[in-house]
Amino acid sequence: MHRIATAMTGELFALLRQHSILGRLMPAGDVRFDGYAFDAGLKRSADAGGLLHHLFGVRTTGLFQQFAEPALPSYLSGLLIGHELRASGLLSHAPRPAQVHLIGNDRLLASYAHALTTLGVGVQRHPEDLSARGLHALWARRTATAPY
Repeated sequence: MHRIATAMTGELFALLRQHSILGRLMPAGDVRFDGYAFDAGLKRSADAGGLLHHLFGVRTTGLFQQFAEPALPSYLSGLLIGHELRASGLLSHAPRPAQVHLIGNDRLLASYAHALTTLGVGVQRHPEDLSARGLHALWARRTATAPY
């Protein structure tokens, strides 16, 4: 099966970190990736209740200090990426794909690669300019063969 998918997960993460009550529980700026908290968020995304309920759970997780403040961004990231992957249908196909291709910056790809390998899907990473280079090549091919 071949398909391309994208989502606004990173944008939502940034909005929640910078402009919501959840962000007030988290330290400002970049924090170190916490694999344990990320995996807990990833696992939580599979539970009943839906994304909005799970987002409220990020707040209670912080208020009850189930994770230290620096770990909360990783928990939130795991939760959002988990919901994205589950909503994409990628994980519900039988059999699951052996490998998916990821395009983006190294930091972002690290989170997605971690999530996918944790869920039993292999990944191949590609640099973030791959899409632009591919579109440019298609355009160049089209203009080279188009009659004038």
